[in-house]
Amino acid sequence: IHKAEIIVPIPDEDLQWITFMDTGTNMGAHVHGAAGIEGPPHPAHQPSNAIVSAEYGGQRHEWSGRVIRSAAELDPQSRMAHLVVEVGGQSHDGAVEPPVGLFVDVAIRGRTVDGVRRIPRVALRPDDVVWTAGEDGVLRVRPVEVVRKGIDDVLIRVDLEKADERVIVSRLKGATDGMKVRLEEAQGVRQR
Repeated sequence: IHKAEIIVPIPDEDLQWITFMDTGTNMGAHVHGAAGIEGPPHPAHQPSNAIVSAEYGGQRHEWSGRVIRSAAELDPQSRMAHLVVEVGGQSHDGAVEPPVGLFVDVAIRGRTVDGVRRIPRVALRPDDVVWTAGEDGVLRVRPVEVVRKGIDDVLIRVDLEKADERVIVSRLKGATDGMKVRLEEAQGVRQR
């Protein structure tokens, strides 16, 4: 079976979420990831899987691939790492591998993290805290551990004291721990 290799630029901080075929290890253990990489953990020496898709010939095609290696250096201007994704064989609909020169979309399945919550990026406050409120309408300031920042959302670990506690996404002026707020479903909260 003929195999194609696709070069995929990703932010260098995303390397920690990828498992490579040549080492079976994750890279970049001290940085937080960015948007676009998610999925189940990988056993040792199992490379991260990828889905390669493109539109050509008037149809959308999709191929299975895997991350086989990364380039040894980062692009000095963009700070992007370059992964090599191997695609082989036919697409899910029977098309042969992507033609050379075709622009493709690549979704890489990386490792997962347990015990996290996904919140909108606007809900993360300065100094890595979130505001929460329960049915009692009392605002609480909770410190969080930021696991991964995306473009629109953030993965965090946070200890909530009550089962009914929810993260506040609204902007509030002069918010302080213990102040009373009025809850509005799916709208956030308002000050009382």
